[in-house]
Amino acid sequence: MGNDRARVGLIHVGYPTPVVLEPLVTRSAGWTSFLPRVGIEYQWTSGVMTYVSAAEGSKSGGFNGRAQTIAEFNRFEPEKVWTYELGLRSAWLNTRVRVNATAFYSSYKDFQIQQNRSVTNPETGAPVAFSFVGNMPRSRVAGGEFFVAAIPVPHLQLSSSLGITDGRYLTVIPGAPVTTDSEFVNAPKLTVTAGAEYPVAAGRMGSIVGRVDCIHKSRIQYDYGNSPLIAQDPLGLVNARVTWQPHDSPLSVFLFGTNLGDVHYAVGGIDDSPTGSLGEVVKLMGPPRMWGAGVQYRF
Repeated sequence: MGNDRARVGLIHVGYPTPVVLEPLVTRSAGWTSFLPRVGIEYQWTSGVMTYVSAAEGSKSGGFNGRAQTIAEFNRFEPEKVWTYELGLRSAWLNTRVRVNATAFYSSYKDFQIQQNRSVTNPETGAPVAFSFVGNMPRSRVAGGEFFVAAIPVPHLQLSSSLGITDGRYLTVIPGAPVTTDSEFVNAPKLTVTAGAEYPVAAGRMGSIVGRVDCIHKSRIQYDYGNSPLIAQDPLGLVNARVTWQPHDSPLSVFLFGTNLGDVHYAVGGIDDSPTGSLGEVVKLMGPPRMWGAGVQYRF
């Protein structure tokens, strides 16, 4: 259940006196949702379980409160999704190997997307950025995840995962920034991770644990128009950490390094150049190679 009540009065604050561009307007709406979930699990053996589930989810609708005109003070509808999932959870060789797998399919109705465009200031004639939310009638996301963890020799822990995501807009509205061929935002089609951890006994001083993690992601889109100016090409990152853990102590000390390859990569961006007005392209970059140390206390 959700509701939204919004008021907007568009005022240009200038000199010598403010100028009211639009009158005060009040709009309200309410939404009610029944969100069922059903699932079945079956324990085949003590170490193998499978499941299947179906669930409905919802995101509340609302109004675009940053409108520049009364016409743009419009309402967007709630987002609805049905998600179907099939999964496996298993442990083998006296739990020295764990294998998990999941396949999913999500069907969306009125998928909400953030859109950006420019409007003209009626007094100055200068372009002003305008951001609003719109609904795409039908879309879907399908994919799967595979995870394996193993202890091949005493104390050495290895893990790896594979994630596949394929998002599609099945129906779009005229004038939308997406097409049926557009890629979803922040949804790389392929994500691969790998990690290794190994503890070394340090006598009376406790133990020292070393860990290395790697991650690879395919191309990432950061706007709905799939602008090549801010999209991130496939990248790989490596992080490492060494922790000293004294015996029977809640205190630990660690050294860490992130982005050890000093990869230059984007974590977001805005491309306003297609509007032909603001002409701005902003690319937000991730942190460079960093080293550090810290202390952790467990209560």
